[in-house]
Amino acid sequence: MTNLPFDIQLAAAKDLGLRRARIGIRIYEVEKAGGTYDWSVTDIRIRGLMTAGLTPIVTLFGRTRLTERAPAESDGRVPLSDREIRAFADFSAQVARRYGAMHEGRKIVYEIWNEPNTKTFWGSPPDPEAYARLAETTCRAIHDQAPTATVVGLAMEGTPLNKPYYVRSYGLDIYREWSARAATQQLMKCLDGISLHPYRREPETYLTENADLLRFLSEHGRKETNPLIVNSEWGYSVGAKSAADATEQAALDLRLLLIGAGFQRITNLYQLIDGGTDPGDVRHQYGLFTSTGTSKPAGSAITRLLKAIGDYEIDSVESVPELSGVIRFRAHQNGQQKRVAEVLWRSSGETAVSVDQLGAGRPVLVKDLVSNRDLPLDAPTLTVGRSPLLLLFEAAP
Repeated sequence: MTNLPFDIQLAAAKDLGLRRARIGIRIYEVEKAGGTYDWSVTDIRIRGLMTAGLTPIVTLFGRTRLTERAPAESDGRVPLSDREIRAFADFSAQVARRYGAMHEGRKIVYEIWNEPNTKTFWGSPPDPEAYARLAETTCRAIHDQAPTATVVGLAMEGTPLNKPYYVRSYGLDIYREWSARAATQQLMKCLDGISLHPYRREPETYLTENADLLRFLSEHGRKETNPLIVNSEWGYSVGAKSAADATEQAALDLRLLLIGAGFQRITNLYQLIDGGTDPGDVRHQYGLFTSTGTSKPAGSAITRLLKAIGDYEIDSVESVPELSGVIRFRAHQNGQQKRVAEVLWRSSGETAVSVDQLGAGRPVLVKDLVSNRDLPLDAPTLTVGRSPLLLLFEAAP
């Protein structure tokens, strides 16, 4: 959710058919004298999300006002003293205790901080050991008060696999070095998973990095076959290098959503509504809707996808070499119709794919999700390019 009026954002999320929304709760906005809290605003927002059928990803951040230092009015000021860390941890535990662990069968996710590997949100040169201390204390406090709560950490801009980016004034590479030092054994043992902001030029590189990401987690104490990884922020802006126009943005947002879903990972698109009105500022153009609430091609395409197969069981996403590098997302329906869905696309260029190669029979629907164009059902081949094609098949009896 952005800083635009909450009612506009909530209406847009409901129209889109989303099931989750990310929302920040800042300690200095609810903390009052004597260690008490005023939950009136956060209650309206969190319960508003839940009433609308949206399960929150709650990002916890901000510095307590109740210390010897000046009050924090910025998101980018981190608790550093023992007293500040304890106050933040206690606040975070109260948030989790208040809003619970589950909503409509989905886990409420509590994320510790936002992009602590950047000065923008850390408030000073990033300090991985300080983050690990803050996050471990907070994680333990949450689990003490709400044992079944789902807590994720790192919350980093980028991923542990990003090309090293050494900032001389920090004396630190903010990706690989920062994550390796922040992901202490004690922190990773406490956390239920990690969260990342895996921005990249082409979403398909997320596929090729998966094995290395799992290896990183294993090396830092998380050896599960399918560890919890939350893509808590990821999207594309109109006018940026990847998305020249709103149609290309729609294709990229669809592809990242399908890739995240194919890995069974909670994936939060950034962002719901444009952050401003300046068409020349790419920071203002990430939204699925304009700043006035009008759906952009990305919003329309994702609505189309969710209405068609949003209730399907997800099977997989993979690059298929025998289909000339086509990416294939698969899901199936468990109801009376029991249909099978495939979504096909390429990261670049186009290729012809024989329908017989798909091995699922003749489709009953072929739709370009971006243009909303229905393609002929009797065509022997499909032209697959950067815009995802949705195919529905009747399942074999």
